[in-house]
Amino acid sequence: MPSGIEFIYTKLPEYCLPAEEIAKELRRFDPRLDERYLRKMGIKSRAVLSERQSPLTLAGDCIYELLEDSDTKPKEIKWLLCATETSKGCGWNTAWEIKGYLQAEYGIDLSHSIALQTQAACAPVLASLELLISRHEATGEKGIVVAFDESSYSNPKGKATEGVGACAMLVGEPNVLRSAGNLVEDSAFSPDWWRPWVRKNDPLYEGKVTKAVYMARTQRAMDRLAKESGMNNLLKPLMEDGGAIVFHTPTVYITERCGFLPRWMIDLNGDEMLVKELQELSNEIDRAFLEILPIFLLDDDSAHAWETAKQREVFLPIENKLKQIEQRLKPHQHTEEYKRARDALLYWTIIPARIGNTYAANVPIAMHAALTLRDMDGSAIAAVGYGSGATGVADIFEVSEDCRDYMNDIREEVNGMKPIDCEKLREIRELREDLVEELLLRI
Repeated sequence: MPSGIEFIYTKLPEYCLPAEEIAKELRRFDPRLDERYLRKMGIKSRAVLSERQSPLTLAGDCIYELLEDSDTKPKEIKWLLCATETSKGCGWNTAWEIKGYLQAEYGIDLSHSIALQTQAACAPVLASLELLISRHEATGEKGIVVAFDESSYSNPKGKATEGVGACAMLVGEPNVLRSAGNLVEDSAFSPDWWRPWVRKNDPLYEGKVTKAVYMARTQRAMDRLAKESGMNNLLKPLMEDGGAIVFHTPTVYITERCGFLPRWMIDLNGDEMLVKELQELSNEIDRAFLEILPIFLLDDDSAHAWETAKQREVFLPIENKLKQIEQRLKPHQHTEEYKRARDALLYWTIIPARIGNTYAANVPIAMHAALTLRDMDGSAIAAVGYGSGATGVADIFEVSEDCRDYMNDIREEVNGMKPIDCEKLREIRELREDLVEELLLRI
């Protein structure tokens, strides 16, 4: 049975904080984080929940709109998979919570649906899609994958990238995308984002080796995807076919410098030396984190692991190799050839730049943006996910004819967000916690 993504719906919150207001908030922590810094990172604004919204209600509203626009009856939905980092802790299934919200708010009964939550940092959505696509091919059962998150960071640079959003995808007929069945992953133990001395279990943006790990994992995943897809490279066929490649995008800057630029030099410039250097970088990362793995496994308070790493200087070779690679990349980022490739394949980044990092929702929103902003009927779209140091995943989809008839216009969602200032943001934060708790008592 032909299977794929039948309908896509992205839901954004009511408000956004413009770049100049983000800068005002950040200057309280670090005066260097001004509007100039935000421009360098490619940050134009960030989505902000209203006092009556939470990540969960946003996801529930997104599913409701998906069912309405696709004219799908709730009884047709056999599966509900939530790809998210939002959870109340061990044993909690956010998918159950969403089912309760849909029943309370809209009278939608999904009690018959099998509801599961998948957590793999920011990278679970592609695997969740492929699982439901395979199930539909085998049984004809329809399902929904909803990806949603509100990102949160401990440090000021991380706070600059925060955002929120939800994207729901109906798996059934391939009206939007058909999977090529080539999902690949490169994963190993490397939780570079986690720093227990900052705040336990809260991520840190730009940790000790974040850029290096992002670069290594995504590049190896793309290598494997090209091999599985029978291609010598990814970018050239996509450019010639009018396709796109989307990345997990903490910021546009990271996507370009650590994801797209190395891939451009390898695939379009044929830089074999860079291939070798990236492989050496990956090997150094694997070696360093395996050295401290036993301490992580034995000690819940893993500050000891990081202290050991500091004493042994286990990350020093990674930092040195990254500097070499960055020097190699630097001269190429302003060439005309690079700009042509970037314009052809990364045009979709204008949407994440206005929303912020949405964690697990990042890649599906990027896919939706690419499909909305350009006519891609009959071409292909490659998606590269990343789960903060743990994994890089990559997949490729065939774009169906008239796919834009089966999705909402994400530009309307972006343009519909109302700009607010820092004072309004503080007011929302004070009101929101009490109102969300009141809502949860109804479920």
